Amino acid sequence: MKLTIDALKKLLSQSTTTPDSSQISNSKSRLPRRRRGNRKRRAQQTLGFETLQPRTLLATFATTDGAWSDPATWDNGVPDTTQRAIISQGITVELDGAQNVAKELVIQGNLIVTEDAAVPEKTLDTRWVHVNSGGLFEVGSEADRYDDASFTLTLNGNDPDSVHTIEGVGKDLKNNDGFLMTAGQGQIQFFGEEKLSFTKLAETAEPAANGIQTITVENIIERNFNKGEISGDEFVKSAGDDGELNWVEGDQIVIASSSYNYTEEEVRIITNVQNNGSTTTLTLDEPLNYRHYGEIETYGNTTAAGTTAASQEYSIDLRAEVALLSRNIKIQSNQDPDNNPRSRDTDVEFGDRENVVYEARFKDANGNPIQSKDVTREMADGDYTLTTRASEVTDASGNLLDGDGDGIGGDDATDNFFRRYGDIDLDGEANFLDISPFIAALTSNEYRLEADANGDGVVNFLDIASFISLLTNS
Repeated sequence: MKLTIDALKKLLSQSTTTPDSSQISNSKSRLPRRRRGNRKRRAQQTLGFETLQPRTLLATFATTDGAWSDPATWDNGVPDTTQRAIISQGITVELDGAQNVAKELVIQGNLIVTEDAAVPEKTLDTRWVHVNSGGLFEVGSEADRYDDASFTLTLNGNDPDSVHTIEGVGKDLKNNDGFLMTAGQGQIQFFGEEKLSFTKLAETAEPAANGIQTITVENIIERNFNKGEISGDEFVKSAGDDGELNWVEGDQIVIASSSYNYTEEEVRIITNVQNNGSTTTLTLDEPLNYRHYGEIETYGNTTAAGTTAASQEYSIDLRAEVALLSRNIKIQSNQDPDNNPRSRDTDVEFGDRENVVYEARFKDANGNPIQSKDVTREMADGDYTLTTRASEVTDASGNLLDGDGDGIGGDDATDNFFRRYGDIDLDGEANFLDISPFIAALTSNEYRLEADANGDGVVNFLDIASFISLLTNS
């Protein structure tokens, strides 16, 4: 009986995992009997069958230049939500349809998005995009900007603990998802409509008492500080060098916070634009909730009566920035059922502003301050209890910490932990069971505090003697 490639593909497509030995055994039992001399060859065929990877059937490769929507461009059909799309080196694919999808996207060749009057709004929805091996992801071009239509890239990955094996990348990508990333000389070039990215308040903006909110912003601000027209020792702001405000009704903007609390930034829609010459008054769709400062403060040496005037004055620009959020080329996360972004940041190596951030202050048993980054290095071996004072922790709405999780704020949270040098496997004691993890820590790029004897931030040969001494004396 001949097992054809098409039959094999059909079999594998029915399962997302490689068949196990029992499945193969059952398959063999249904095969016609053959002479004993064929058993060895059949066993070899079965072993080879077990090692096949069905993952390749969940990908489609661009093997010839062409349109994204053309099946002839791909070796396994136009990408869909179940397939990883891989654009091979030397291949150019043009994103031509209105709504384009892929499970994931690897660009080693070229993915080009150009304007098309027949398709004014183009979208690409995928878990993530990785551009490598000299690939290019280009929207518009420097000579022909993408400025009369819209393109939206939606990255729907939302698992920050996921691990990805990516073609053209030497090692797995860990603890990340929903990313747009380059490596290996990959390039991302987006040329959208040229609009001023940000300006500053021309005067302090107070929340409107009558419900009609306006703010006044500068039309031109110095933004490059290293080129353009010079007057004396200072650069002079100009529309040619620094750009000029060109926002319109319907644009979405954000006014930066003027306090220590970043959550006092406010997003609004422009409903009217009035150009005053050097400034512009913007009418907003909703009143502001917070005061936003808009002054340049000047300081100098005080001058007593009858003395020479101060020779130097210092100016501090404290004006809040006002930035444009509207873009005709957008990169966004996917939405949940309530139409809210699922996540702003799915990289666990960096902070996520949606999470609560605590400023921790530690003291030793004698009440001496310990730098938080060094707290575990400066602790002696022993058992500890970490207490978080509810009175010192509030959320953005001012609610006190609910330490015991009973739904009522105001109670402290406690957590028991221990610190023991050499306890690499974290079972509570350092012994021979930690030898293998210690060796792994020596050869790994991942830092293990429990193996760092001298606290220099690196686990290396300098820590070996201390570890051996610990084991022999314990």
